[in-house]
Amino acid sequence: MPTVTTEKGITLGYETLGDAQASCDIVMVTGLGIQLTRWPKPLRQKLADKGYRVTCFDNRDSGLSTHYPNIVLPRQGVLADAHGIAPEDYQAPYTLNDMAEDTVGLLDALGIGQAHLVGYSMGSTIAQLTACLYPEHIRTVTSVMTSSMNPALPPSSPGLAEVMERHTPDPVTERALYLDYRMTLNRALAGNGCPFDEEFHWGIVQDELERGYMRGSARRQFAAFASMGDFRSWLSSIHCPALVMHGTCDPLWPIACAQDVADTIPGAIFKPLNGMGHDVPSVFYGDVIDEIDHFVRRYKA
Repeated sequence: MPTVTTEKGITLGYETLGDAQASCDIVMVTGLGIQLTRWPKPLRQKLADKGYRVTCFDNRDSGLSTHYPNIVLPRQGVLADAHGIAPEDYQAPYTLNDMAEDTVGLLDALGIGQAHLVGYSMGSTIAQLTACLYPEHIRTVTSVMTSSMNPALPPSSPGLAEVMERHTPDPVTERALYLDYRMTLNRALAGNGCPFDEEFHWGIVQDELERGYMRGSARRQFAAFASMGDFRSWLSSIHCPALVMHGTCDPLWPIACAQDVADTIPGAIFKPLNGMGHDVPSVFYGDVIDEIDHFVRRYKA
């Protein structure tokens, strides 16, 4: 899989699908502690088949991108506890602003003048921040699973919080336990709104482990995310067209979290996806693709 190095010296692994001569670029940003493969390739390919050039990449500290292996952070809570935390409580080796800069660095390295950004979970926040800080590079922004981190929003489900607080086994010395834990976590994130695709998730977990796992990277990314605190002031500064999609059964960020994002971004469109959790299972590929295609096509020129 190819990589690029940004002007700031960050290596980013990426994958592009679709016609290299396509006039419209969709760039997909992935979430916390996961790799570009969490944007399922069949979904990306079906989107590319609509006539787009679709690029997905590993955020820094994941997959084939630059890692920070010598920087170890203590465990400082989980996303389930992230509402209302003080930004100064989290000292990260990099910030979400850096990750937004990485996104623009990828666009520059690939010669993409303007992109339609689509973000997944934490990737939605990175996409939103990129649209806010670098508006000249972004045509539209789509958020799939998102939260404003408004401290007044409802919390994650207690069951998910319990799973996320568990000790993560070492994938080198406790491989079987690690794989079992990741499957348990993925099942909890998916919620109960639709059947859990065990075969897909099993493949993803093993692929991520072999492809570019680095212990501690999720904590470092979380520190960057959590240090942002309440994100509403940034959201209100986004002026490109925005689409917000969110599952009605999301156990991590209840749907009110995404509604708050849509209410805060001027003119944003809100599309609930009935039965979807904090995951994009294959039964929702068609809905997600159709919504992105319909939205992006309106602003393609």
